Amino acid sequence: MPSPSKVVLMVILDSYEHDPRLEKEIASLVRAGCGVYVLGWNRFGTAPSEEERGGAIIRRAEVRSPRGSRWRTLLRLPRLYAWLWRQARAIDYDVIICHEIYSWPLGWLLKLVKRRKTIFDAHEPYAEQIVGILPGTGLFLGLLLRLEALLARRADALVTVSPRMVARYRGMGIRRVVYVPNVPLLAPETPPVRERRDNDFVIGRVGVISPRYSGVEALVAVAKLLRERGAPVKVVLGGPVTNAWDEEFRRLLRECHDFVEYIGIVPVARLRDVTASFDVAASLFEPVIPKADYGYSTKIFDAMAAGVPVVSTRAAEDGLLVEETGCGIVVEYPFDYGKIADQLLVLGREPETRRRYGVNGRRAIELRFNWSVYEAAFLSCVGVTEAR
Repeated sequence: MPSPSKVVLMVILDSYEHDPRLEKEIASLVRAGCGVYVLGWNRFGTAPSEEERGGAIIRRAEVRSPRGSRWRTLLRLPRLYAWLWRQARAIDYDVIICHEIYSWPLGWLLKLVKRRKTIFDAHEPYAEQIVGILPGTGLFLGLLLRLEALLARRADALVTVSPRMVARYRGMGIRRVVYVPNVPLLAPETPPVRERRDNDFVIGRVGVISPRYSGVEALVAVAKLLRERGAPVKVVLGGPVTNAWDEEFRRLLRECHDFVEYIGIVPVARLRDVTASFDVAASLFEPVIPKADYGYSTKIFDAMAAGVPVVSTRAAEDGLLVEETGCGIVVEYPFDYGKIADQLLVLGREPETRRRYGVNGRRAIELRFNWSVYEAAFLSCVGVTEAR
């Protein structure tokens, strides 16, 4: 077996049981002849401590963490960082990629000690995210922004996910910022055509389900209005439910069982077919947390790839994406449920309009928003020329 051209170490503070972004990055590195190690955190004991998958060797810290309490989770971090430090020191890597800000301090220290190329992969605006997660930290936003900038400048390069995020980090004085959005792999075949077995107008959403932020309550409220007007609407929801909302979400399902269906967590292999079964994909993201000005909702890219029209909030960068590509309609926040219901009624009566939105979205994926467009930039950042 030939020696790898480079050895790349990735660090992420979750269990890496499924992460589409890492999967694409790893697949590209492996095709380019790199050896890949992934260090993760098996915080809930749901994954093996070590496995080989997709050509990468994955090792996970067996440091258990309680569900629900974010402050108590912080108490587990010293043990976790000690394990990550020992593992990373023992691996003879050429490049380290630290995903999420919570692994950046480790990357900084390893850069000082091992003098290897260090890349930070920024998925979120972290200062704003921390304020949204930890109660009582809003007064420290300015300090957190300065700390984030201090850490980010320690890397040789920073990879991030949207135009506003690029501008944000450049405004912090980061010298090299590489734009690699969370776009899907391009399915080579024509998107499947939904076989209609009934008269339902299906509005679907696949993604993390949480109170307010995910927009599920708004989607259900609009569906109720549509049904009161005689429209045969059905809502299909998929994805993990946050612990804090599990009981309330189950109550919502019981109350709306006649028109809301929950299909559980959707495996990535089924995501395109599930999304293609929707008449409209909903992304009614609610901009109620401090990080709401940044980022794309990957569920919009999933709908575009499946040729399905989108209804999206004018929030973060989602509204700009939908309007720029012509893949659907944009609604205002705060929500006017009656107005959204009117817009969806019109869309439901105009199959040609839905088809046009779907074609526009699929064309944008084929031309601009797919992994093959950004793979070369990612590999160049790592120091690899091209996949084999």
